[in-house]
This record gives sequence, C-alpha cells and structure tokens, in this order.
Amino acid sequence: FGSDSVRLFVLFAAAPTKDLEWHESGIEGCQRFLLRLLRLASQFKLTRLAENSKKQEPAFLDNLKGKESEKKPSDALLNFCKATAKAVKKVASDIESLHINTAISALMTCVNELTSIHAEALALAQTQAKLELSDDWQAMREQLRHVLIAVSIFAPFVSEELNEQLGFSEPLYRASWPDYQEAILQEEFCLIVVQVNGKVRGQFRQPSHKAHEKQEIITRAKQEANVSRFLAKGKIRREIFVPGKLINFVV
Repeated sequence: FGSDSVRLFVLFAAAPTKDLEWHESGIEGCQRFLLRLLRLASQFKLTRLAENSKKQEPAFLDNLKGKESEKKPSDALLNFCKATAKAVKKVASDIESLHINTAISALMTCVNELTSIHAEALALAQTQAKLELSDDWQAMREQLRHVLIAVSIFAPFVSEELNEQLGFSEPLYRASWPDYQEAILQEEFCLIVVQVNGKVRGQFRQPSHKAHEKQEIITRAKQEANVSRFLAKGKIRREIFVPGKLINFVV
C-alpha cells in the first residue's frame, strides 16, 4: 500500500486519544483517495503548451483584496477556489484541536469536489489543449498546490511527487500555509428551514445578505403552500427565529 496510505489510515481511522482497530480495508480506502488525488493532479501537469500560457492567480480575488478587476470568474474557477479554501480552513482548524480524522475527511471531500469541477470545466472547453491555454487552468493548478500543501501533512511522499509533476520548484515542506480570502467562503444564498410546532414543513433559499431580515423571512415562510396549510389550523402564538437557519411557528 505504501507508507503514505498506512500513515493516512492510522490518522484517519481513530482520534489520537482512542484505540485503533487495524483492518486492511481501511488502508485500501486511503489508497483510493491518494489515487484519486494522483489522477486529478495528472490533469494539471505543466506541459510545454501550458508553460507558454500566461500564469496568474484568479483575477476575481483582486476585488477581495481591494484591487480593481473587471474580469468575472467562471463558475468552475469560483467553485474550485471555494472548495480549496474551505478545505484549507477546515484542516487548519481541526489540526489545532487534534481532530486529525475530520481534517483528512475534509481533504477527501475536497478532492472529490475538485475532480467533478475539473470534469465540468473540461466538458465546456471540449479539449484538454483548450483548457490548458485558459486562465482557469492556470489558476486551478495554483489552487491545487494549496491542497497538496494540506495533504502533505499526512501523506508527504505522494504530495511532494505531485508538486514536482505540477511544475513547482519549491518543495512543499518549505511552503507557507495557503492563504485564502474569507469572503470567498461566503455563500450567496442560505437555506431557511420552516417549522410548525417543531416539525419541518418547508424550506426556501434566502440571499445571504438578507439572512437577518426577520419580517421578510416570516412573510415569505407564510407564503409557502405546505406551511400556510398547517398555519391555517390554528393561531400563531410565537415565532422562533434563528438568523440564516430557520423560522419556527408555534401554533
């Protein structure tokens, strides 16, 4: 299986304060994760074609850094950066609290998401050559290195090899922890759950910047067909509101 697969299994299968139950099926799962990461990284190897293309970080991050930029990101690039930032933040937080297994789990989820996003971007570009010439490809490649830095804590050998294949000269053990913008993690919409007497009767999406608008959310919740049907059976005595999450009508 290799030392990285075994290392991942030991760290992932149980928290540091608990006993580890040894079983090879767990190692196989960790090896599959590393193979998925390898296949993803193989799509971003620095070819001669890509090397001649302009290298840059995501232009839309300029706005988050206070710079002017007229260029809007593609959905694929925005989602790629969001998934990467989310994983980097989760790993940093979990390591500090010694939740090693959940940190690895976050990286597994991230690699699955990035694989799907790359597949969608490739489908839109139609060919790998066209994708490699795009700014999106170069920016995704930079973001993938951030993931490798996080993975290298648990699987250093595979990560360093993939970092070299991507064309980066600086080894990961010398790299700084990836930086990210908190603003990129903010979702455009939040999901509001509507309850009647503690039971879920509906849900709807609300713009995140209006997540605290209690009266607007209450009005919209009452307009939900299934919700209004249950509200009609009695009189509303109380409204329990949790901003950005739920509204519960006590009838």
